[in-house]
Amino acid sequence: MPDWLIRLQEDIKRLWSQLTAGQKWLVGGLTSALLLGLLGISLAAYFLPGGDFLYDGLDDAEVGELSRFLDEKGARYNIRDGAVYVFGDRDKLRAEFAISNRQKPLGGYGILKEYNWSQTSAQFRETRLRALQEELESTVEKGSDLIDWARVQLTEREKGLFPSGDTKPTASVKVGTRGQTLPKESVQGIQWTVANALPGLKPADVIVTDENSRVLSGYREKSETELLTDEQRKSEELLRERRIKACANILDPIVGGGANYTIAADVKLNFDKKAIKEKYIDAENPFEKRRRTEEIEDKTNQPGGIPGTPSNNPDDNIGPDSSSHASNSSMTQETQEVDNEPRLVRETSTEVAPGELETQWISIAVNYVPTIENGEKKYVQRTPEQMAELEKSLKLAAAHIENSTRHHFVLNQVPFDRSGEILAETEARWETIRTNVESAAFLAAALISILVFFYFLRKVFSIKPAEEELVRSEEISLPGPRIPEPSQREFGLRSIGDLENLPPEEQKSRIIREEIENYAKGKPEDFVGILRNWLAE
Repeated sequence: MPDWLIRLQEDIKRLWSQLTAGQKWLVGGLTSALLLGLLGISLAAYFLPGGDFLYDGLDDAEVGELSRFLDEKGARYNIRDGAVYVFGDRDKLRAEFAISNRQKPLGGYGILKEYNWSQTSAQFRETRLRALQEELESTVEKGSDLIDWARVQLTEREKGLFPSGDTKPTASVKVGTRGQTLPKESVQGIQWTVANALPGLKPADVIVTDENSRVLSGYREKSETELLTDEQRKSEELLRERRIKACANILDPIVGGGANYTIAADVKLNFDKKAIKEKYIDAENPFEKRRRTEEIEDKTNQPGGIPGTPSNNPDDNIGPDSSSHASNSSMTQETQEVDNEPRLVRETSTEVAPGELETQWISIAVNYVPTIENGEKKYVQRTPEQMAELEKSLKLAAAHIENSTRHHFVLNQVPFDRSGEILAETEARWETIRTNVESAAFLAAALISILVFFYFLRKVFSIKPAEEELVRSEEISLPGPRIPEPSQREFGLRSIGDLENLPPEEQKSRIIREEIENYAKGKPEDFVGILRNWLAE
């Protein structure tokens, strides 16, 4: 063991023996608390990896592949014993890694490797759609810890010989969550993932259900009535805020700030509904409206012999050779005229509401006028002339129409009692002060504990052994042999260490007491000198 460590142990033992029982408990408790805190910080920093858990149970090849993927994404990660932890959006990285890792031995896009040239285009589309479904199922399963399994059904409608009215794709996802509730953000993420995989598919058209076939809340496409209602509410709210702001601009310079008045406004708009119909036309597949057919017949007679002879007569059927008679011929021509019109695919009706003011209610209350009388603050009512002038200005700002059943305006003045608000503000202020004092006291106690610990630690290292505290005397070298100095034993005195099983301080006290008793009996003068020397030491 090195010398400095031995001296350190002796110094610690000596310092510990000099402490009282209370000081020992204080130093021991603080030292233990600091050591436990340092141990906890070390365990959290070294043994417990930071970040969110991503994957576990990976072999070296899979860890290398995942590391390359995370490096490409610029994500911070930590790998320990085959487990990967990431600092960032864990669910997003899982989904992106599942999508990028498409080469699977079974299912997914591995199905497309079995493609053969005898397949038709329709069969290939079905195979591709099934592969896409399995890929999406794997992505959804790895996207959240709450999902055990997932099933995806995709419908990709195409125009056929007789197209229907709706050709947009749809999708449904069924997930198993072991009875747990899937957050709305996770449902929306599933809808976006599936919608981005199929062209033309919107997130609102992806229905997500749990294992009990209950529809989970996510993106939902609002109906035309809901959209129209939202627009009406926005218009009414905008008009209401405009009325309140106009009245506040009048009251601020007169009454003196928002604490001295209140404004309540309610506006109703009557939306006259006007229907606008829109038609979506399929020009590529026209509809046959009318077909008109016309037939033309052309008949001709040709002579069969020499003019003037009996054989040339068409009505004469006698003759030696019937082939010389006249021949009859006819020709029929058919013409068709078709009228087509574009096929109507879908017809929608949209309601447009311009909005008209139906009712307007405005109620304003102002505070009394504050005055100072005899050093005391009081509130005095405004005169009727002042109230009439203020009401006239406010009605003009609020676009009020007199003698109208649609417009209502009320102006009152009341003394505002803010004692409750002041009391609440005072309590909140004291609560804030109390919280700050508690935090400061805790911080001060922690700092004091740390300072006390370092103070005792400094004491340990600052105490020197007794041998180093002896006064060094000058050494004078004289010629001749050096005469050794007499020891205490030669003078009949005992040194510290003769008495065993006693601390040095008690040995010293006992030696002093015995020497004093011996010299006090014989020579009082020597006793006084020895006592002075001991006290000086």
